Amino acid sequence: MLQNFFNQVTDKDNNKIDNNLEKLNIVDLYNKKKESITCCPRCESTYFIKHGTYKGLQRFKCKNEECSCTFSVTTNSPWSYSKKNINLWIKYLELMMEGRSIRYCAKYLKINIATSFYWRHKILFAQNSFVEPKILTGCVEMFKVNFKQNFKGCRNIPPHFLRNRQTIWVASAIDVNNNILSRPISQGYFDYAFVEKSFYSKIDENAFINIYTDTNLCYLARKHNKNLTPCTSKNDLIIKSFGVNIKRWLYIFRGIATKYLWSYLSWYIILFKNIHHDIVKLIKLLTLENTFKSNKNFIKTEVCIL
Repeated sequence: MLQNFFNQVTDKDNNKIDNNLEKLNIVDLYNKKKESITCCPRCESTYFIKHGTYKGLQRFKCKNEECSCTFSVTTNSPWSYSKKNINLWIKYLELMMEGRSIRYCAKYLKINIATSFYWRHKILFAQNSFVEPKILTGCVEMFKVNFKQNFKGCRNIPPHFLRNRQTIWVASAIDVNNNILSRPISQGYFDYAFVEKSFYSKIDENAFINIYTDTNLCYLARKHNKNLTPCTSKNDLIIKSFGVNIKRWLYIFRGIATKYLWSYLSWYIILFKNIHHDIVKLIKLLTLENTFKSNKNFIKTEVCIL
């Protein structure tokens, strides 16, 4: 019976994935990306030439003598330098947005579990570039939740770190245009200077901030709202629902390492705003608008700013 159920789920997933692949024309997408290339992604030099092809994709070479790097339409996408076919990445993204586990994706696509883990975090890291708004405007509603520091996946952790895990403060905000910003803002004690620099800098100076039942954030809000005309919006219930349900959603992952928390918050924003229903649109965003750099930068960069 369990085997029959698994086969039904697999067939259902397979049909959805095939339908999305039919809607997405990879060639047209890459041609659109090629037209938008105006400079070298590394040094931003506008002097570059064509440099052959690789697997049918046009490559370019920067003529800046201090750079001389090569790049293509897949550069700055999560699947750049990947030996796997782009269609396999699309299938993985489809399963990922349905909430499938890393092990399930690995088994279904016949890839290594380590590869499945690595792909998930590359996609999450790339999503930050187009999920997080540049600035919040108008009337901004804010809400705050906290988590305990998590060392999942880390080795050789000193015992006193586990006994005295610090509090991770996460603030979420929504503006009049329904742009949502959610990120870790402080670790341990509430550092007002750091919060003001890391979070309040993303809010327009003329935007009025509404905060409910939070002493720490209210202090900074009053400072920000000085000489501004008070206003209200209908988004207060939305951001409260967003903040309260973050913990419930993260629970399904059996814990998230603190260094990856920021990226998972971006994933939650995509699911909350129902962007994940259009996988084709998501693939286009990851290809055309993300600022993912390279494998080396991804490995060395801790996603969380703490």
